[in-house]
Amino acid sequence: MRQTVAALLACKMAALAPVEVRLRPALREDVDALYALEAASYPADEAASREALAYRQREAGDFFRVVTIEGDDCAGFVCGTRCATFEEESMAAHDPAGSILAIHSVVVKPALRRRGIALRALRRYVHDVRRGRTCATIALIAKAPLLPLYRKAGFEVQGLSEIVHGRDPWFECTLDATAFPYEVVDSFSSVKFGGNPAAVVLGEGSEDWMKGVAAEFNLSETAFLRFIEGSRFGLRWLTPTAEVDLCGHATLAAAHFLFGREAYDELIFETRSGDLVATKKNDLIELAFPRDDPMEVVDLKIKGQLLKALSVEDIVSVHRSGQRDLLVTLTAEAFQSMNVDLAKINEIERIRGVVPCCAGDVRDEGQADFSSRFFGPAVGIDEDPVTGSAHCALAPLFMKRCGGKSRLVGYQASARGGEVVCDVAGPLVKLSGRATAVMAGVVKS
Repeated sequence: MRQTVAALLACKMAALAPVEVRLRPALREDVDALYALEAASYPADEAASREALAYRQREAGDFFRVVTIEGDDCAGFVCGTRCATFEEESMAAHDPAGSILAIHSVVVKPALRRRGIALRALRRYVHDVRRGRTCATIALIAKAPLLPLYRKAGFEVQGLSEIVHGRDPWFECTLDATAFPYEVVDSFSSVKFGGNPAAVVLGEGSEDWMKGVAAEFNLSETAFLRFIEGSRFGLRWLTPTAEVDLCGHATLAAAHFLFGREAYDELIFETRSGDLVATKKNDLIELAFPRDDPMEVVDLKIKGQLLKALSVEDIVSVHRSGQRDLLVTLTAEAFQSMNVDLAKINEIERIRGVVPCCAGDVRDEGQADFSSRFFGPAVGIDEDPVTGSAHCALAPLFMKRCGGKSRLVGYQASARGGEVVCDVAGPLVKLSGRATAVMAGVVKS
């Protein structure tokens, strides 16, 4: 009996598990199967004819997408046509120059419904339309029970529609296709206005547009996300003045943003530094970064510049990371009393930033294994509140000084402050932290 109950529970849990959704172009040979889905999903006086679906696939193929999941290459579909005005007559034909994309059908097989597939498919569809920058507005009509679904996908309900389609009343819903969702997220902090803030934009544009957006936010980094497939996203990081190869806190912010939108367990980001994996672990987000073992610097000129830039009498050691950061180890006393001269830091050539650090926690009751700060005027950052990428080098450095201890906690002693849990695992450093969103809205393209 117990085995039977356990088996039933396992089947139920499997049925409720998040489904990885992909979209592919609709092909001519798909039309019969898609028509069968349409006919099974709408009353006879509302369903599109086979001829109408064939026309949309042929004339508006860029906006006809088939939903695929593991084990089912045709689990549903989303289709639309462009039009100049959102009216029943204009929706009947595809106008390639129309500024409105009218969605005709959002369909999922009956056996696969109530698993979030339609919402994920619709969000993917909207993301792709926004990336194409061909339409100003996405519009559709929906019955009252489905309005919560479309609101979750970003649509606004405008009221009862004048379009008559079947016997029941319909509501008109629209979405601004020129607006990209964003959040400002405080990374490595469990409270608002702590840690390191980063902006996250769901969408990419021209280089000039992204640079302008990053400058407008004027945060140390802005992350731009591009959906690829499943749980894989493209990710780029821009400061107000330049694009960077790696950014820990903006990656954490991007993961927090996406985990909040959909039930992912793991995300893969394609970046200039290779694939980065983000995993949700209870209230923490773990990021797997390449390990960055720093090399000791023996250049006396650089040491002399650092002594003046930090206004300290002695330096324990200097190491250079792969990210072109200078990790400057000080005594705890020197770390707390240093007086930083940003102009002198900016005179040091071929570096991203200077990272003063010391063993132990400079807070009275803190439990961190090491403390640090980050100064990067060369990349437009006077002082970074919490720098995840720097910990990819700090963790291996202090692991050796802590008797090979593989899990360390780093405290970044900026005005906002923040903690980074670091696990050194072979060729990787896994950084874990919390994050909280403080702002949300849209960026216009």
